[in-house]
Amino acid sequence: MRLHILIIACVLTLAWGAGYVASAEEQSGSGAASDSQAPQTVEADPGGGVAEIDTGDASQAPDTPQPSAAELAALQKKEEEQLRMHADFARFSDTWVARLNRSHSNGYTNMRFIQDGDVVRARYHRIEKRSSVVRESPSRPGQYCGILRYQDTLYECVGPSAEDCAGGEFIPVSGTARAFSEIFQFKNGVWR
Repeated sequence: MRLHILIIACVLTLAWGAGYVASAEEQSGSGAASDSQAPQTVEADPGGGVAEIDTGDASQAPDTPQPSAAELAALQKKEEEQLRMHADFARFSDTWVARLNRSHSNGYTNMRFIQDGDVVRARYHRIEKRSSVVRESPSRPGQYCGILRYQDTLYECVGPSAEDCAGGEFIPVSGTARAFSEIFQFKNGVWR
């Protein structure tokens, strides 16, 4: 849906820009227009948008060829497939990060308590997803790879006892985040 809106916005912008440039050249007299070509005019509405674009003779064919119905259907099918891949990889990457957090040797369930003088420091590592991107192979259309970026951050809580720390507010320790990237392939209907 977002791609459709983007395409429509681009087409309208190009149509408005082409009409505006043509009418500006004709008004300045620098354009060499023949009598057989009708001038283009752009009328702006009071809100600042373009209300109407008049290209003169309606029988003139546009310079760019219009895509056929089959091409439009193929583009729409391709767009739907890409959107499905992005949504599927987003779900997969969320479950992957949750699995990494469950199995982390220094995760929340394996919290470390360190006695530091008269206070206790509780520490654990948490993996947080930063981004996930899906790309189609340029050499093999229809084959996708997903790139998952996440970081492993050390969280800490300071308190008078281990029990107070375990139920306290954990904050990230500055300078401890480590960034990771993993690449997955979509094969046989699953991400691997």
